[in-house]
Amino acid sequence: EIRRVTEGRIAGTDFVPSPLAHPHCMSVCAVIRLDDGGFLPFVRCASREAVFELLKGRLGPDPDEPLARFLREAAPSASRRAAGAIVLHASMDAEHFDVSRSMRCPVAVLGPDGAAIPACSWGVLHREAGR
Repeated sequence: EIRRVTEGRIAGTDFVPSPLAHPHCMSVCAVIRLDDGGFLPFVRCASREAVFELLKGRLGPDPDEPLARFLREAAPSASRRAAGAIVLHASMDAEHFDVSRSMRCPVAVLGPDGAAIPACSWGVLHREAGR
C-alpha cells in the first residue's frame, strides 16, 4: 500500500482520476515539492474538484500560470520548490479489455507503420504482432 511505503506522506485518497483518461485507467497524485525535501499532495490543500480542473488536458502539473495561481491560492504558506506527480496507469489485459476505455487512452505506442496506437490496445491487440 502506498501509505505504508511512503510512511503516510501519500495515501490512496491523495489521487484523483486523470481528466485525460477513463476514470478506471489512470489516477494522478499531484504534489508540491517542499524545501525540506518533503512533499505535499495537492488534495490536502485544495478540493479534489480544483485539482481535477487544474489537471485538465495534462497528465501532471505543468509549470505554467494556472499552476502558479493554484499554488498561490491553495498553499500560500507552503515553502515550495516545484510540483510533480505520481501517475498510476492500470493497463488492461485480454480478459478485461474494454474498447471504450482504450479509446480514451492518453498514452500511445508507435506501431510499425508509425501510427499512434493506444497503449491499452497495443498490449492486448498488437504486442505479439510487433515482435
